[in-house]
Amino acid sequence: MVRKVLHGWGDALIRAGVDRSVARQQFERNLAGVHPGTRGYAQAVQVARSAALFESALLWLGWRLQPRSPLPELLDRS
Repeated sequence: MVRKVLHGWGDALIRAGVDRSVARQQFERNLAGVHPGTRGYAQAVQVARSAALFESALLWLGWRLQPRSPLPELLDRS
């Protein structure tokens, strides 16, 4: 039971980390088209860096919550 809960939380954290990473990458692509002298540019870059750290933490924690061995119901897929 505990393994299923941890697996579910791990999956949710990994999905959230990946979704946020994709959104941040899109933000950074849009930011690349902005002149660095524009008001608020430095703050936007800092936000992107902070988001990257947060995503890394989500992905790391999600990965750590995954069971070391596959759940039996995942092995029975025929």
